Amino acid sequence: MDSERIATVPRWKKVLFALIPAIVLLMVLEAALRMTVPFRNVRGVCFHPIMERINCANVTGAIKYGVPITINSDGMIDKEYPVARTPQTLRVAVLGDSFTAGEEVAMGQRFHELWEEQGLDRTGRKVEFLNFGVRSFGTWNELQIFHLKAAKYRPDLTVLNMFWGNDVEDNIHQLQRGAYNPLKEEYPEPSPWDRILGARKNLNKWLWNHVIVYQFFRKYYVKLEHKVKAMFKPGLEEHRQRMDKKKSAPAAADSKGEYDDKFFADSAGFKLTRRLVLKLKQETEAAGGRLAVIHFPSAMQARDYPAMPLDSFDRFLNENAVPHLNLFPKYAELDKDDLLRTTLKKRHNDYHFSSYGHEVYAKFTEDFIFGLLAQEPLQ
Repeated sequence: MDSERIATVPRWKKVLFALIPAIVLLMVLEAALRMTVPFRNVRGVCFHPIMERINCANVTGAIKYGVPITINSDGMIDKEYPVARTPQTLRVAVLGDSFTAGEEVAMGQRFHELWEEQGLDRTGRKVEFLNFGVRSFGTWNELQIFHLKAAKYRPDLTVLNMFWGNDVEDNIHQLQRGAYNPLKEEYPEPSPWDRILGARKNLNKWLWNHVIVYQFFRKYYVKLEHKVKAMFKPGLEEHRQRMDKKKSAPAAADSKGEYDDKFFADSAGFKLTRRLVLKLKQETEAAGGRLAVIHFPSAMQARDYPAMPLDSFDRFLNENAVPHLNLFPKYAELDKDDLLRTTLKKRHNDYHFSSYGHEVYAKFTEDFIFGLLAQEPLQ
């Protein structure tokens, strides 16, 4: 009789009862690890089918150096902003790479937030500064994110923060690898495979951010994976050192590689960058606003660095009526110690902006920004 009853139990119930012990074990392990092992830094960058990377929406936690940040529902490292405009309020879209994203400093300390604090006093109107900065972005991706995310907010002004450390190289690299081209309006709807791939990659990020059991075992799996790879690639570190030396200084003439493109006004990377800026200007105007460019160096580039085509870039911006600010002279005036204070070099061997670095950047740029916002017409 008992054997007959067992035989009539549906298969799904058998599977469910078989899984219950494993589920209970995982729940106990999760609770135990949460009490004994702190969460590591969160994963803040998710997969995007066109831009490849974007800030993960609705994430709160420390991405770098234990500094807690918040990513809003539209992927901005910022507070929430409604898409609809608030009457009598100016709106600025802020584009840039990791220096603009500011994962290294606490909320409220980034230069765009410091601008926002001064908005009412400097313009007589509330000003919203929306941070669309994403690490590893160049002008190529910044044009894409304006088209895909920022344009719908109808900004009065879009500020492109162009970093001479790697933006030109990033742009030509995207072209050479055949990425979706914003100059050709390549914004396709994701294929079913892209959606599946994106869902899988982003599920890994979600599990890392929310399930400590996954994070705990994943961490040791990655360490083991790296050790195994190192056994078969003993020359990997030497290769990295050679590449770092190759990036450090320009050749006598522009080469076919992208690493020296920023030093030459006639390089493929620099020509591409100018085209991307013009396309971004066109799109900002189509969205009812206008474009401004701030271009700035890394701390290493500010003093005793090979010359770059800054004058050529400024002439290009003037010829195309793009308001701009070249910060190289400002940073060159800082003494060595003050220049290092603008970075995290001493504390973390990192040249990204420290909180002091964001203050300095805001100070160097505020007159330029609010001078533009004081001009008419704006929405």
